[in-house]
Amino acid sequence: MDEGCDDILEGKWRRVSLDIVDVGVCFTAQPSFIPPARKGCGPALGFYLVDESGTVYTAYLRGINQGDVRLDLKFSVEITGINRQNLLKDDTVLVFMEERIEVGDGIVVHFKDEHRGNSAKLVGSDVKRHLVFTYKIDPETGVQTEVGNFVFGRVKRVDRKNRRIDLTVHEVISGEEYRRRKGSIIRSSAQD
Repeated sequence: MDEGCDDILEGKWRRVSLDIVDVGVCFTAQPSFIPPARKGCGPALGFYLVDESGTVYTAYLRGINQGDVRLDLKFSVEITGINRQNLLKDDTVLVFMEERIEVGDGIVVHFKDEHRGNSAKLVGSDVKRHLVFTYKIDPETGVQTEVGNFVFGRVKRVDRKNRRIDLTVHEVISGEEYRRRKGSIIRSSAQD
């Protein structure tokens, strides 16, 4: 469910105002800051969230493309975890988020199995917990995919919970190319 939100500028910090901050809440907003790089962690962005009660949260979005580490882009995100046990040094609550995949986005997928209910389809997954489905011979592009293939494709449909994806396959790629690009989302349109 997408939560309505407003960006509030307080001093030099942008805060995202939400009715409630909880796991599963989805919203679209610009980041508040770029956190320092951490060894072993990919690029990240930080968001300050505030709920109706006035509680302030520090949220991190990791696993984004290096080229998207900018404060002028909007991101469609979902809250995936909250650590209410230990406050951060600035007395905010730690929140974890993931970027939501949208129709038209490009992703790489490893197709590992045949669909149990439809032998013309394959089932794969990406690194962000999505089940991805495609036809062995894509009706739109004609690209043939087999069990074990790594592919690049565009998202044709995403279910309401952002967990199941129908993919239009554009090309079969090498395992090396898959490992280099896995987890990246190639946005369907340029952002302002």
